[in-house]
Formats: sequence, structure tokens, C-alpha cells
Amino acid sequence: MNQPHRGKACWPTMIELRFRNINVTPDDPVSQWGFEGILACLERGHLKYWRKLAQALQGEDGPQVRADLAIAISCMEIPLKATPAPPPAKG
Repeated sequence: MNQPHRGKACWPTMIELRFRNINVTPDDPVSQWGFEGILACLERGHLKYWRKLAQALQGEDGPQVRADLAIAISCMEIPLKATPAPPPAKG
């Protein structure tokens, strides 16, 4: 029997974030991403990039990053909003 995942994690590999139409990469400081890079991070990034964004908000460039973040959130196709957790299943 063929077992292709034997000894390996069975979840998919995370795809690295890439920016389109801007001349920076996710490896550059978040303060250089602008709202377009932050928008890409929110919509297509994963935890690694969200952590980098969170750290930048705490850094010396925090005010500029916060301003770019506010613009990015307002431009999102599916706005970020907190949703309550569903009630526990009865049974």
C-alpha cells in the first residue's frame, strides 16, 4: 500500500507571501510595505507575517504602520470584524 505522507505532517505547506505591484518584499520592514503590502498581508498572509505586522505596530514606526493599517482595513474586500464563537454543541 502506498503511504505518501508516512512520517510527515499531513497538512499543506504554507505558501510564502508575495506582493504584487509594489517594489518591496515581505522581507523588507513593514513600514516600507505601505497600505498595499499590509492589505496583502491581511488577505493572503499567514501567522508569520501577521506577527511581523504586530511587532511593527509596537516599534518606532508604529504611527505610520497604524495609519497604513487603517487604510488597508478600509480597503479589504471582506472587512475584519470580531465574531462571537458559536455556542457549544449540545449532546
